[in-house]
Amino acid sequence: MVKFDRKRKGFSLIELTIAFGFILILLAIDVPKHGYGSENARRKSCFSNQRIFLGAIEMYNMDHSDKIQELNSEVIELLVKEKLLKGSLTDYVCPETSYKGKYLSLGNILKSGVTYCEYHGTLDGIEIKPGMTYMDYVVEREQRTRKDIQEDLKKKQSDLVKEYTFKGIILLLISCWVYEIIKFIKKSYEKKFSRKITLIL
Repeated sequence: MVKFDRKRKGFSLIELTIAFGFILILLAIDVPKHGYGSENARRKSCFSNQRIFLGAIEMYNMDHSDKIQELNSEVIELLVKEKLLKGSLTDYVCPETSYKGKYLSLGNILKSGVTYCEYHGTLDGIEIKPGMTYMDYVVEREQRTRKDIQEDLKKKQSDLVKEYTFKGIILLLISCWVYEIIKFIKKSYEKKFSRKITLIL
C-alpha cells in the first residue's frame, strides 16, 4: 500500500494567506499616509513657486515703468529672461506630475489681485474654477475659512485610508477564495491518483 508523505516542510498555504492578508492591511493603513504626505509636499512646493513669482514681479516693477499687473506664461518667461527667476521656463510648472497646470492670476496684482495654480488653487487654498472672476474669489474666500480647508484635507486623507483598507480586504478575500479552489483541486487530484494506485496494486 502506497502512503503519501504528509509531513509539512515550511509554512502551509493557509498560513501564508493569513500573513499576506495582515501585510495588506498594514499597507492599507500606511500607504495612504505616505501618498497624502507626498501630495502635501507638492502643494507646498506649488505655493512656494507662487511666492517666488510675486517677489520677482515686485523686483521687476521697481526697476521698470511698464508694471506687471498679472501672472501668466509670458510674464514668467519675461522674468526668466530678466534673470529675476533662476533656471528656465520649464522649471516653473506645477510640481503635480500627473497634471501640467499653469500659473495665472485674478485681478490686479499691484492692488489686491491673487496668483493661483490651475491644480492647487490660490495660496490660501481656494480652488479657482474655469470662468471664475476676482469677485467670485472674494466671495468664496469669505465663505471658506482656513479651518474648513484643513477639514477638507483631513477628509481626503480619511477617504484614502478607507479606500485602501477596502482594497486590502478584497484582496484578502480573493486570496482565501483562490486557496479554497487550490485545496479542492488538490484533494480531487489526490483521490484520483490514489484510485489509480489501488487499481494497479
